[in-house]
Amino acid sequence: RGDLFLGNGANWNVDKVVIIEDEKDVGEMLKFLLEKNAFSVDFYPSAEDFFLAKKFYSTCVYIIDSKLPGIQGEDVIRTIRSKDKLSPVFIISG
Repeated sequence: RGDLFLGNGANWNVDKVVIIEDEKDVGEMLKFLLEKNAFSVDFYPSAEDFFLAKKFYSTCVYIIDSKLPGIQGEDVIRTIRSKDKLSPVFIISG
C-alpha cells in the first residue's frame, strides 16, 4: 500500500495502481518505477485483458493509454467510472 500525493496537500492511500498500456516497454517501465516506490501494480497490455481479469479495487489509481487498440481508453474510463467514481484516472498518450 502506498500514498499518492495529489498536490493539493491531500494524500490518497492506494491499494493498487492499474496500468493499461499497449506498449510493453512503457507499461513495464511504469510498473518498475511504481513498485520501486512501494506501490502494488497490475499491468495489462490491453483493455480486453483488463476486463477479462475483472479486477476493480476500492482504492486504486488507474493509468490508461488513450490510444489503445481495440477498446479505446475513453471507453475503458467510462466502464471504470460506472463501478468506481472516486479513484483517480491518469491518461497517457505517446
